[in-house]
Amino acid sequence: MSYNNTTRFLLPAVYQNFSKLVQNGFVNTYLEDHDYLEATGELNVNSNLFLLFKPKKFTVAFDNFCKELAAHEYFLEEYDLENNHVMFRMRFPVDKYPDVIENFKKGAYSSINPKFTQDFFPKFITGQFGKTISKRWQILTKDEARRISLGKELSIPGSTQIVLTKENELWSKPSAEQEIYKFNPEIHKYDCWGM
Repeated sequence: MSYNNTTRFLLPAVYQNFSKLVQNGFVNTYLEDHDYLEATGELNVNSNLFLLFKPKKFTVAFDNFCKELAAHEYFLEEYDLENNHVMFRMRFPVDKYPDVIENFKKGAYSSINPKFTQDFFPKFITGQFGKTISKRWQILTKDEARRISLGKELSIPGSTQIVLTKENELWSKPSAEQEIYKFNPEIHKYDCWGM
């Protein structure tokens, strides 16, 4: 499963137990849902995350998980979608992290509030290969070792190595098409992604 940038960088602010999300059919996190916008007329792009699920079965365990999310401090609403999908609309804590979503949308990862990075992306993570430096931490802090490594990764063998400057971000800018559920270019012309 390939997760978008909203899942990678913003989801931890509203829910940290990623394995529990996956166990319950988690698909992805989105900054907007254009179908929701068309149905409700509400455009609240700077303070909502939309968590999409497709459970294998609608069981008591999934129902209990839904109740847990509904009791979460950032929960706003739950609604059903076609093909047995369920969406949870959660409030992003802009009161604690006011600049995060704007900088995220610009691809200015290193300009994201350092407290956000500190709270959700520790420098070291422990995985199946032991303790390693977190790639997301490296991206959010413009880690020098990651900058050099990325330059090598982007270079074509046998040609001049790409050298990234300290001004370069270390991850690509999010695209509205991947970060908005049911992306609609007609709506997108009027939202605040600045494109």
